[in-house]
Amino acid sequence: MSGFPAFKEWKAIVEAMGQGAQSIILRKGGISEEGGVFQAKYPRFWLLPTEFHQQLERSKPEAKRYFESTPSLIQQVELKYWAESIQVAYLESWETVHQLDSFHLLKEEILRERFDYGESRGLHLLVVRVYRLNQPIGIPWLSSYDGCKSWVDLESVPDFDNSTAVISDIAFDHLKMRIKITD
Repeated sequence: MSGFPAFKEWKAIVEAMGQGAQSIILRKGGISEEGGVFQAKYPRFWLLPTEFHQQLERSKPEAKRYFESTPSLIQQVELKYWAESIQVAYLESWETVHQLDSFHLLKEEILRERFDYGESRGLHLLVVRVYRLNQPIGIPWLSSYDGCKSWVDLESVPDFDNSTAVISDIAFDHLKMRIKITD
């Protein structure tokens, strides 16, 4: 990537992460991923909200508050959050994925489908620390952002420095201690 890496995620999940309700990402990989496999390539990245594939019915009931009542036409998107990878792992045990249930807002059925999809069973886990921009910015949605891929290259965005952690250092340290990965 020559610009600024951004991770595409459901708009509702990005907002949940931005409000401290979720601090992990569980990903299999999109059809257009390099080699068809997800890679946790970047230690810092923008959270790029998208409504593509976003499904309220496949989310836990408590996620409803992060969904907008009417989908928008994506011509411009607001960047409000970025994330820093704290821990990255590939989880090959469904039991380990299941133990992370309280740390995300997706229903078990969608995670199970993703876990079982493809030749290798498992999911990629990213434990992330999320930061909120002090002043959100709007950027145009480019056709290069379309498609089933996790990572896109943003052309121009503000510096990461103009932001504040979503949850405190103490709360985040406590969260890291609660997430036990045994895979």
